[in-house]
Amino acid sequence: MSGRELPAGWVQHQLRDLGTWRGGGTPSKAEPEYWENGSIPWVSPKDMKRSTIDDAEDYITEAAVEGSACNLIPAGSVLMVTRSGILAHSFPVATTNRPVTINQDMKALTPSSGLVPEYLRLALVAEKQSILKQCSKAGTTVASISSDRLSDFGIPVPPSNEQRRIVEKIEALTARSRRARESLDALPALIDRYRQSIFSIMFGDDHVENKVAISSPDAPSLEITNATSTKHLPREWRFASLGEVAPLLAGYAFSSKGFKKSGVRLLKGVNVRNGWISEESVDFWDSGDVEQYKRFSLRQGDIVLAMDRPVYSSGSKEAKVAKLGPEWDGALLLQRVGKFQVSDDVEPEYLYLFLRSHAFRKYIISQQNGTQDGKDLPHVSAGVVNSCRMPLPSKEEQRRIASQMMSHLERFEIVKVVARTAIERLSTLDQSILAKAFRGELVPQDPNDEPASVLLERIRAERAAGGEKPRRGRARKAG
Repeated sequence: MSGRELPAGWVQHQLRDLGTWRGGGTPSKAEPEYWENGSIPWVSPKDMKRSTIDDAEDYITEAAVEGSACNLIPAGSVLMVTRSGILAHSFPVATTNRPVTINQDMKALTPSSGLVPEYLRLALVAEKQSILKQCSKAGTTVASISSDRLSDFGIPVPPSNEQRRIVEKIEALTARSRRARESLDALPALIDRYRQSIFSIMFGDDHVENKVAISSPDAPSLEITNATSTKHLPREWRFASLGEVAPLLAGYAFSSKGFKKSGVRLLKGVNVRNGWISEESVDFWDSGDVEQYKRFSLRQGDIVLAMDRPVYSSGSKEAKVAKLGPEWDGALLLQRVGKFQVSDDVEPEYLYLFLRSHAFRKYIISQQNGTQDGKDLPHVSAGVVNSCRMPLPSKEEQRRIASQMMSHLERFEIVKVVARTAIERLSTLDQSILAKAFRGELVPQDPNDEPASVLLERIRAERAAGGEKPRRGRARKAG
């Protein structure tokens, strides 16, 4: 709030005089009695992923507190990360609801009586960008905050009662945005489920019960439970192997000696992702007459498959199949990547949708050789891929099915984009709520509240009476 007029009864004051500051340390790992059967949370930056701390990955004993640099931090303290790579873009702050200890990469502020811990935390969150800008150390290997500059940092301090009202209002408003964010965060997984259900309805999926008529409205309706089985296909449909209608051509083993920084692009397996092509790690080839490798030339719209590690091990529902964009026109196909040579019997879009179905992925998994952990990584041959069978209706039916499926998939993508935009706006909304709160615009002022200046004078007196030397604080009262 620097440069702005404070509301009546508020004071701008340095953090150093708002409570007791404590640092932390790491008990010796060579002393088992410091760590074994510990009951006191030992909080480090890796634990600072939530706003309230009541647990930690590591615990220490009372002996560790007595025999090391660790301080016992009372419940109701505000914890701050002062040394961590995360400080390059964020400033983690949390309150404690139980006594804890902290490591040397953190600081703790135990607020004086009359100061609400959660208010201080929220004030620090609201000022995080200013703190990172004004208090960060320069030239350190690991991003760090200067403790002196942090304790000198000033925040707006309203009356105690108003602090509580502000916290209650912020919590009520952010609870709404949190529920909205949770719903929006759940959308991508829900969309993916619906998306896969469309593939399953068309091409089968052993994990989904499907009994859906897939024939044209004017054709006899026959139900299927799995489109890759040999029965229950609609009339005039048939099964065709990929080798029959779109044989896979494996790439050429271009010598790495010909790899250059410019020339003709080479499509590698690492470039082929689930439904898209990565521009990372693109290699070029410039050694000899390209015309002799015309068979391995690519063009826009070609459908390609990564033959090494053809399926991600992270639970993806699709094989690594993608369609090439215009930037890959004229590129060359490297070994262990294949392109489908689409015949007149199949619509390219219909084929592409089949290749992105769970049915095709499951077939690839069942037929691939090698293991994720072994020297021989998972891979498939062109012969194995060509043996896969797909349900094949007439060309007209293929076009109709592909059009309907693409229409649904495009709608899902639109919903995803809208959800991402809404999440970004929620983050902006949360920040605007904090900004209003610390300008004194979120809740009304009560003239009967004890002014913050009186509160701070009492805190100084109590600290002086307790034998603590008062520090020089630069306070700015409301005008």
